[in-house]
Amino acid sequence: MFLKLTKEQQQKIIEDIQIFFSEERDEEISEFGAERVLDFVRSHWPRISIMQRFQM
Repeated sequence: MFLKLTKEQQQKIIEDIQIFFSEERDEEISEFGAERVLDFVRSHWPRISIMQRFQM
């Protein structure tokens, strides 16, 4: 299962990632860096979903 997002959804999540890094980690992350974080989560989402199904 691949996460499908509209351009608007993707842009909002990228902004949220940048805000998270700023507020929680006191780090600035570029839009490119935030896109890479989002790509990582999207590519690992199937594994996360499967693991959650088998948790007890």
